[in-house]
Amino acid sequence: METTIPGIFLGGDVASYNGKIKLSPTGFSDAAIAVESAIEFIHPEKSVKTKYSSMIGKPKGIK
Repeated sequence: METTIPGIFLGGDVASYNGKIKLSPTGFSDAAIAVESAIEFIHPEKSVKTKYSSMIGKPKGIK
C-alpha cells in the first residue's frame, strides 16, 4: 500500500484503489498490508511471512 511518495504507506479509509470496499474489516486488512509493505521497504533483504490467528491456533488456556 505504498503511495506515490516512496516510503509512505497507508491503509483504511484514506486508501483508495480500484475495487476498494469501504468496510471496517477492509481497513484492518489494508493496515496489515501497509505494515508488511513498509517492512519490505525498510528491510528488502527480509522475507515477510504473514501469520493469521487462524493459522497459529488457540491461545494457551482456551479450551
